[in-house]
Amino acid sequence: MSEIREEEKELAPVTIVLDDDPTGTQTVSGVTVLLKPDFEAIRAQLAGKPQGHALYVLTNSRSLPEAEAVRLIRRIKTDAERAAAEAHTAIRFLLRGDSTLRGHVFAEIEALGGGLGTALFVPAFPECGRVTRCGVHYLLTGETWTPVAETEFARDPVFGYKSATLQEWVQEASGGRRHLKAVTEREYAESGIAAAICRALREAEPGTIVIPDAESVEDRSKLRKGCEWRKKKAPGSSCAARQRSPRFAAA
Repeated sequence: MSEIREEEKELAPVTIVLDDDPTGTQTVSGVTVLLKPDFEAIRAQLAGKPQGHALYVLTNSRSLPEAEAVRLIRRIKTDAERAAAEAHTAIRFLLRGDSTLRGHVFAEIEALGGGLGTALFVPAFPECGRVTRCGVHYLLTGETWTPVAETEFARDPVFGYKSATLQEWVQEASGGRRHLKAVTEREYAESGIAAAICRALREAEPGTIVIPDAESVEDRSKLRKGCEWRKKKAPGSSCAARQRSPRFAAA
């Protein structure tokens, strides 16, 4: 059984995580982190066997103007795809960002996904007191759960926002280009978390941002399983994915 699992791991794509800020990169372990994301560095890693079957690339794109961030993401994607082709290695991408909804979220999703396709966005990071509940994103301050729209993070001079719900935030942050499919506890109660996220991703129309409720590490594990189910049921399909936790990888 262990040999089968090792073989499955070898056949699985290498996950390339593009991290927009060094504070997130500092929390990972057991994987290779590239601080200088150029072609040669990426090729060297993909030519071997990246530790943890993942490669973290620090883009620091949150500190860049949006146009520069988009160019950087596109260039890294092109370099990685070229390096993967040379190494005969399958890859997949994951955007990692801020758990308080800051950053060039939609511009980077579109740069990575090639346009207004479907995207999965998981801002929940339960280990650090960030959860999504009933379509609202919360931050734990002391012993109180506070909507992030009511915190200092929403008043960020570059990435500030006024929206109280994630549905409103998607419209505000995307300039109206995107619409939200929230996957909430109601759907979880009907079919389970994994089945609900699988169905939401399969049925999502182009331009949809799928944002699931998640309040625990267990919830997040089930979300990942749902992504895997969706990939098996729709081989060849793709969607961009952005999340906060270092332990979440989407298909």
